[in-house]
Amino acid sequence: MIQRSKRTRIWQATLFVCAVGPASAADVSITPPPGGGFVVNGAGAQPRFRVQDTGEVFVPSLTSGSVSNTNLTCFNAATGELTPCAPGTGSGSQGPAGPSGSAGPAGPAGPAGATGAMGPAGPAGATGTMGPAGPAGAQGPQGPAGAVGPEGPQGLQGPQGIQGIQGPAGMTGPAGPATAAAYLTFNVPTTNTNGNGTFYLLSLGQSGSESDGQRLLVQSCTNAIFAARLTGNRNLTLSLQVRRGVDGSFSDTGVGCNLSPSETSCSASGPLTINAFDSISVRSVGTAAFNTVASGVAAALSCQ
Repeated sequence: MIQRSKRTRIWQATLFVCAVGPASAADVSITPPPGGGFVVNGAGAQPRFRVQDTGEVFVPSLTSGSVSNTNLTCFNAATGELTPCAPGTGSGSQGPAGPSGSAGPAGPAGPAGATGAMGPAGPAGATGTMGPAGPAGAQGPQGPAGAVGPEGPQGLQGPQGIQGIQGPAGMTGPAGPATAAAYLTFNVPTTNTNGNGTFYLLSLGQSGSESDGQRLLVQSCTNAIFAARLTGNRNLTLSLQVRRGVDGSFSDTGVGCNLSPSETSCSASGPLTINAFDSISVRSVGTAAFNTVASGVAAALSCQ
């Protein structure tokens, strides 16, 4: 079978067969020599048709023509007759797909489609960072007063206040007994830095020397009344004793009393033998300086 033959070339072969004569007439028999063939030439001695002694048939002009057709030529296997091919002859099975070509340029964007229906709500996301504080709102109305709370603990003692102005003079007291030999007063202010240890009362202040604190009597006496009181914060402990001095030598008389934060005043009385020109002193034994506890003392001695 000769595949992909051209219609014009088949026409030339047919023309040759017709020239030989119909099959019903007497055949012209040509026997080519061994290795040779039967050749039909065209103008210029160009071979147009050739039959070999082996039975091969050639149409040389089919290979050089410029006119092409798409029909196929087949032959009858029993008789060798050249005929048109049956439909579908010459079509093989579809070959494998070739490699994909390179992607073409992107086309223009199409119009936006209609908005689809809202999908279901997704899960809640993580809590974000806190934003900045907003401006303060307007002050609301005052609420009702709460219940009174329990009393708190007592605070620390405040500093001593400034000394007040002196009050008016008091009324003159009744005259003392005519036999009184002496009436002595003593006062230590709250600003005094003494008091821790043994000191001696002065008319105003204290001294570490008993000689500086002695008071001279010009008359003798046999009985004494002694009284003392803490002043200021009255937060001091003192032991007070009246003493007799003879020629610079002092001794206790047994008349005295003690002061403390719980006993802020005291008094004592008893026999007291003091000769004329003897001395009297009041000894003070304390545990703190007057100014550190903002306390003072006032005392008086009457000798008859």
